[in-house]
Amino acid sequence: MCGALPKQPVFVEEIAPGSNAEKCGEVQVGDVLDQCSAIVLKAGKEGQYEKEGYGQRPYDNWETVMIDCNGREFKTVMNALKSNNERWGINHVTLVFRKPTAEEAALCVKAQA
Repeated sequence: MCGALPKQPVFVEEIAPGSNAEKCGEVQVGDVLDQCSAIVLKAGKEGQYEKEGYGQRPYDNWETVMIDCNGREFKTVMNALKSNNERWGINHVTLVFRKPTAEEAALCVKAQA
């Protein structure tokens, strides 16, 4: 994915051979990452986890949320993607792509040059 400039859309830069994106056939180079899943810590249930240390929290203390990737820094989007981790009992990532606007497509061409 490319999108190195601050708040530039995150574009699909390449599709890895054999990847889910290639198998599905709907994601194309130049598409924009519109939303992605991220894992966030939920508040404890009535103080139930208040005195327990790290590693003592059950998997139900995490929840998956969808974040809007538009206008976010590349680093923020990558951190959201990395939060989808088997460590939290999560073994999948949800990505929502869209076709770029003409202006965004021009940015992607510049970034790849």
